[in-house]
Amino acid sequence: TTLLLLPLPQPQKHVLQSLMACAPIYHLFMVFHEKNHRRNTLPHILTSFGSFAAEFRVLDSLPSGCTTPPAGPPLTPLHFDDVLRQFRSAMSSSSGAQEDAQEFLTFLLDRLHQELVEVSDHTTHEMPSSDEDVWETVGKGHKTSVTRTTQVVESPIHQIFGGQLRSAIRRPGAKESATCEPFMTLHLDIDTPGIRWVDEALSRLMASERLDDDEQDRTIKQLSLAGLPPTLILHLKRFCFTSRGVEKLHKHVAFKPTLEIHPRHLASSAVGPRHYDLLSVISHHGKSPIGGHYTCCVRHACGSWLEYDDSIVRPVSTRIVTESQAYLLFYIAQGHTS
Repeated sequence: TTLLLLPLPQPQKHVLQSLMACAPIYHLFMVFHEKNHRRNTLPHILTSFGSFAAEFRVLDSLPSGCTTPPAGPPLTPLHFDDVLRQFRSAMSSSSGAQEDAQEFLTFLLDRLHQELVEVSDHTTHEMPSSDEDVWETVGKGHKTSVTRTTQVVESPIHQIFGGQLRSAIRRPGAKESATCEPFMTLHLDIDTPGIRWVDEALSRLMASERLDDDEQDRTIKQLSLAGLPPTLILHLKRFCFTSRGVEKLHKHVAFKPTLEIHPRHLASSAVGPRHYDLLSVISHHGKSPIGGHYTCCVRHACGSWLEYDDSIVRPVSTRIVTESQAYLLFYIAQGHTS
């Protein structure tokens, strides 16, 4: 599916483009569009996405003689006017927040999750008696630990994008204490000079960390992945707060068309896929985090790539995609339809 999103601001435009390139999301919105067409009872953001998805022209196969999918007619997503107003209102009330692509993506996924929980059959979702479940588990080396898991009501959004991070605290002579918390985006620090690849940024996120300077105590914090989603979103933290305000990191962080999650990053009880294919890349261009220019590259189901740059849609090679200054990376598990 290809299209132009002309009237939207750049960050929002490319987030929507990337989301709609994800087949599970597109099909989810079409299901709810059909339901709403019959009943007209859905909350606002679900209604907007359903109407939006229904305007897409789905291309099942390439026309004879074509090597890249043709761009469809421009869409005018007026359904999102109120969604954008809600987003801007939320950003204006949040200190230090920016109206950038990552903020808009987080806003959309959170609101979609909330609305899907509202319209679901609550009898199928047992609400926990407390915010956490506490278990004693056996991990690597037959070591036991006390693990607290933050409970989340299931929704299709969490089933598509939701993973689980395990944070373990180890102290000499004490039983390991761990907390498992949900995520829909992994936020990767890239400011360390030695980080040149996305894999290295993942390794830094999962690296053990000393929590104090006491040589006798030696309290260690260790992150690992306890659950991996069908669609994995990586956020490269290019905007950082300094004494001079918010600044942008311009370094190139390399990434590949495929991503393998190394076993050392996984908790002993980890579930979910291990191998991913790149689906979409959102890049920020410009020296300043205020303003600048966004582009988006999306992989079509036929395997070819299209770059969206304002009103221009053009085919690009995989090499051009992987040389871009990525800000958000969307990976879909191998074996899942994209």
